[in-house]
Amino acid sequence: MQDVKQKSLLNFDNDSNNSGFYPLFLGDDLGFADEINITYPDIDRIYKKQRSAYWLEDEFSFEQDRADLLEAPEYERDVMVLNLLAQWALDSLASRSILETFGPFISNNELHNWFLVQTYFESVHAATYSKIIRNCFVDGNEVLERGKKNLEVFGRCKSIAQVFQNLNRIGAEYTLGLYGRNEEELRDIKGIILKGVAALYGLEQISFMSSFACTFALVESDRYQGIGKAVGSILADEAFHSEGDGIVFRSLFKEPEYEDIFKENKDEINKIFDDIVQQEYNWAEYVFSEGRKVLGLNEDLLKEYVAWSSIECYQSLGLVWDVERFGEQPKQNPLPFMDRYFNRDSVQTANQ
Repeated sequence: MQDVKQKSLLNFDNDSNNSGFYPLFLGDDLGFADEINITYPDIDRIYKKQRSAYWLEDEFSFEQDRADLLEAPEYERDVMVLNLLAQWALDSLASRSILETFGPFISNNELHNWFLVQTYFESVHAATYSKIIRNCFVDGNEVLERGKKNLEVFGRCKSIAQVFQNLNRIGAEYTLGLYGRNEEELRDIKGIILKGVAALYGLEQISFMSSFACTFALVESDRYQGIGKAVGSILADEAFHSEGDGIVFRSLFKEPEYEDIFKENKDEINKIFDDIVQQEYNWAEYVFSEGRKVLGLNEDLLKEYVAWSSIECYQSLGLVWDVERFGEQPKQNPLPFMDRYFNRDSVQTANQ
């Protein structure tokens, strides 16, 4: 049985700079933060692109939004509150589940940088939702308590959290040298990593989108403009994250074994995406129940938008879309107004 040392935080014995190849995961522990030898320039590019889009949650004013919410009918205010809570929960999960979860396995400098900046921006997103709740409602803590008790909000996080939790557990064992001691165990870890990247890709590309659609449908009424600018900045970041995580997934196929391991685990990976889509369909049904409504949006349109947002994941990974379960994927964007919010310039915040 091969001995495995506990991980080193600064490994001067790492010679990957001489070969010019740093594997994404499960290679030698990293030493110098090497930007001389770039193995994956596309990951480095998206990292620098996201890093340059720096902003903070303090750049927005929500004074008018507070007044808008006080004057709004309850059915409309409820849609805004529920979607803010769901986004806040998902970003809270993401901010603690990217670098912390994948970190024990990372052996590539570009990937470490990418997950580091992605984690940072997810923490900014979570802080932004917290600030919106604090500034737009009389009792922000009451809203937070409502989110903690809402099973539908919890349900939107459940399947992704389970994948991350499993990866986190294996990462702890790997860090301590308790797992990954032979080729069989390392191959198993690679499969678990693939599922983790799949869950992250699905979170960024699919999970966030239905709440964004609800928020921006409300913003289209010329109210909630502070919230619209803040969430617009978040959406622009999530577009970077989705692109970057897709690049990471496809880059893995350039390394030994991953393509075969993907084929072995394809049904489980397909299920991860199916579970994410189902969560979002369930959310669409819930958010438009109990008399809640939004001008220009309804349950069917929201489900179509979820299906539209899913196309890239399913097609790029060669996954099977379950038509019987989810219906046909739309041929065009069912919510064309959403395209405007993917343009960072259209949601630029205060001078920086």
